[in-house]
Amino acid sequence: MQDEIQIGAGKLYGPGTIFAVPHRNGIVPGVVSHTDSKNILLTWFLRTVLSSETDLDLESLPKGPDSYLRIKHSDMFLRKHRWRTIGQVPRFAQDDWPLPLFFRRDTLEPSNLFLSEYSRSLSFVREVQASSSDIDDGRYVKDSTLGAALVEKRLNKHLT
Repeated sequence: MQDEIQIGAGKLYGPGTIFAVPHRNGIVPGVVSHTDSKNILLTWFLRTVLSSETDLDLESLPKGPDSYLRIKHSDMFLRKHRWRTIGQVPRFAQDDWPLPLFFRRDTLEPSNLFLSEYSRSLSFVREVQASSSDIDDGRYVKDSTLGAALVEKRLNKHLT
Protein backbone atom coordinates (compact mmCIF):
# COMPACT_ATOMS: atom_id res chain seq x y z
CA MET A 1 0.00 0.00 0.00
CA GLN A 2 1.32 3.44 -0.90
CA ASP A 3 2.19 5.90 1.90
CA GLU A 4 1.70 3.44 4.78
CA ILE A 5 2.73 4.63 8.21
CA GLN A 6 3.50 2.29 11.10
CA ILE A 7 1.28 3.01 14.12
CA GLY A 8 2.39 0.22 16.44
CA ALA A 9 1.46 -3.38 17.21
CA GLY A 10 1.90 -4.26 13.54
CA LYS A 11 -1.05 -2.11 12.45
CA LEU A 12 -0.71 0.16 9.47
CA TYR A 13 -2.87 2.87 8.01
CA GLY A 14 -2.74 4.57 4.69
CA PRO A 15 -5.06 5.50 1.84
CA GLY A 16 -8.23 3.43 2.11
CA THR A 17 -8.06 2.83 5.86
CA ILE A 18 -11.33 3.43 7.70
CA PHE A 19 -11.23 4.54 11.33
CA ALA A 20 -13.79 5.61 13.94
CA VAL A 21 -13.79 8.95 15.74
CA PRO A 22 -15.78 9.06 19.00
CA HIS A 23 -18.86 11.31 18.89
CA ARG A 24 -21.29 12.19 21.66
CA ASN A 25 -23.95 10.12 19.84
CA GLY A 26 -21.74 7.21 18.68
CA ILE A 27 -18.92 7.25 16.14
CA VAL A 28 -18.08 9.05 12.91
CA PRO A 29 -16.25 6.88 10.35
CA GLY A 30 -13.41 8.46 8.42
CA VAL A 31 -11.70 7.26 5.25
CA VAL A 32 -8.02 8.19 4.84
CA SER A 33 -7.60 9.36 1.25
CA HIS A 34 -4.10 10.89 1.35
CA THR A 35 -1.12 10.99 3.71
CA ASP A 36 2.19 12.77 3.89
CA SER A 37 5.50 11.79 5.49
CA LYS A 38 4.91 14.02 8.54
CA ASN A 39 1.81 12.29 10.00
CA ILE A 40 -0.73 14.52 8.25
CA LEU A 41 -3.84 12.95 6.73
CA LEU A 42 -6.66 14.06 4.48
CA THR A 43 -9.71 12.21 5.73
CA TRP A 44 -13.22 12.02 4.34
CA PHE A 45 -15.57 11.82 7.36
CA LEU A 46 -19.00 10.37 6.73
CA ARG A 47 -21.66 13.03 7.41
CA THR A 48 -23.60 10.49 9.46
CA VAL A 49 -23.10 9.52 13.09
CA LEU A 50 -23.34 5.75 13.60
CA SER A 51 -24.22 4.10 16.88
CA SER A 52 -21.40 1.56 16.48
CA GLU A 53 -18.76 0.25 14.09
CA THR A 54 -21.04 -2.66 13.14
CA ASP A 55 -23.49 -0.20 11.55
CA LEU A 56 -20.95 0.59 8.81
CA ASP A 57 -21.45 -1.37 5.60
CA LEU A 58 -18.05 -1.32 3.89
CA GLU A 59 -19.54 -2.52 0.60
CA SER A 60 -21.98 0.37 0.29
CA LEU A 61 -20.04 3.46 1.34
CA PRO A 62 -21.55 6.60 -0.18
CA LYS A 63 -19.76 8.02 -3.22
CA GLY A 64 -18.89 11.63 -3.82
CA PRO A 65 -17.77 14.54 -1.69
CA ASP A 66 -21.31 15.64 -0.75
CA SER A 67 -21.57 12.66 1.63
CA TYR A 68 -18.39 13.57 3.48
CA LEU A 69 -16.75 16.30 5.51
CA ARG A 70 -13.13 16.50 4.32
CA ILE A 71 -10.55 17.54 6.90
CA LYS A 72 -6.75 17.75 6.82
CA HIS A 73 -5.46 16.77 10.27
CA SER A 74 -2.77 15.13 12.39
CA ASP A 75 -2.73 11.40 13.05
CA MET A 76 -1.98 11.67 16.78
CA PHE A 77 -5.16 9.93 18.01
CA LEU A 78 -4.65 7.13 15.48
CA ARG A 79 -1.10 6.63 16.70
CA LYS A 80 -2.29 6.68 20.31
CA HIS A 81 -5.16 4.27 19.46
CA ARG A 82 -7.87 6.70 20.60
CA TRP A 83 -9.29 6.42 17.08
CA ARG A 84 -9.68 2.76 16.19
CA THR A 85 -9.03 1.45 12.70
CA ILE A 86 -12.09 -0.53 11.62
CA GLY A 87 -11.32 -1.70 8.11
CA GLN A 88 -10.33 -0.92 4.56
CA VAL A 89 -12.39 0.46 1.71
CA PRO A 90 -12.96 -2.52 -0.60
CA ARG A 91 -11.13 -2.03 -3.91
CA PHE A 92 -9.85 1.38 -2.79
CA ALA A 93 -8.83 3.62 -5.70
CA GLN A 94 -7.44 7.03 -4.81
CA ASP A 95 -9.09 8.53 -7.91
CA ASP A 96 -12.48 7.80 -6.28
CA TRP A 97 -11.43 9.96 -3.31
CA PRO A 98 -9.91 12.97 -5.13
CA LEU A 99 -7.69 15.52 -3.51
CA PRO A 100 -9.71 18.77 -3.38
CA LEU A 101 -8.46 22.27 -3.87
CA PHE A 102 -8.02 24.07 -0.55
CA PHE A 103 -8.80 27.70 0.21
CA ARG A 104 -7.21 30.19 2.55
CA ARG A 105 -7.63 33.84 3.45
CA ASP A 106 -4.63 36.14 3.61
CA THR A 107 -3.99 36.85 7.31
CA LEU A 108 -3.00 40.47 6.65
CA GLU A 109 -5.73 41.19 4.08
CA PRO A 110 -8.72 38.86 4.70
CA SER A 111 -10.43 39.95 1.49
CA ASN A 112 -7.60 38.26 -0.45
CA LEU A 113 -8.56 34.62 -1.03
CA PHE A 114 -6.42 31.87 -2.48
CA LEU A 115 -6.99 28.35 -3.82
CA SER A 116 -4.13 25.98 -3.00
CA GLU A 117 -3.25 22.82 -4.85
CA TYR A 118 -1.42 19.89 -3.24
CA SER A 119 0.11 16.72 -4.65
CA ARG A 120 -1.15 13.24 -3.70
CA SER A 121 1.49 13.20 -0.96
CA LEU A 122 0.05 16.48 0.43
CA SER A 123 3.04 18.53 -0.70
CA PHE A 124 2.19 22.10 -1.68
CA VAL A 125 2.16 22.61 -5.47
CA ARG A 126 0.82 26.11 -6.11
CA GLU A 127 -1.87 28.62 -5.29
CA VAL A 128 -3.92 31.12 -7.26
CA GLN A 129 -5.95 34.10 -6.17
CA ALA A 130 -9.70 33.47 -6.04
CA SER A 131 -12.90 35.43 -5.58
CA SER A 132 -15.32 35.04 -2.69
CA SER A 133 -17.90 33.55 -5.06
CA ASP A 134 -15.40 30.76 -5.83
CA ILE A 135 -14.95 29.99 -2.14
CA ASP A 136 -18.56 30.34 -0.98
CA ASP A 137 -19.96 27.48 -3.04
CA GLY A 138 -18.63 24.82 -0.63
CA ARG A 139 -16.47 22.88 -3.11
CA TYR A 140 -13.21 23.66 -1.36
CA VAL A 141 -11.65 22.59 1.91
CA LYS A 142 -10.20 25.12 4.34
CA ASP A 143 -6.40 25.06 4.04
CA SER A 144 -5.49 24.30 7.62
CA THR A 145 -4.27 21.26 9.49
CA LEU A 146 -6.31 20.49 12.57
CA GLY A 147 -5.05 18.76 15.66
CA ALA A 148 -6.83 15.55 16.56
CA ALA A 149 -8.82 17.14 19.42
CA LEU A 150 -10.12 19.86 17.08
CA VAL A 151 -11.27 17.19 14.62
CA GLU A 152 -13.40 15.66 17.36
CA LYS A 153 -14.73 19.07 18.36
CA ARG A 154 -15.63 19.96 14.76
CA LEU A 155 -17.39 16.62 14.16
CA ASN A 156 -19.37 16.98 17.39
CA LYS A 157 -20.35 20.54 16.43
CA HIS A 158 -21.36 19.87 12.82
CA LEU A 159 -22.85 16.38 13.00
CA THR A 160 -25.78 15.21 15.11
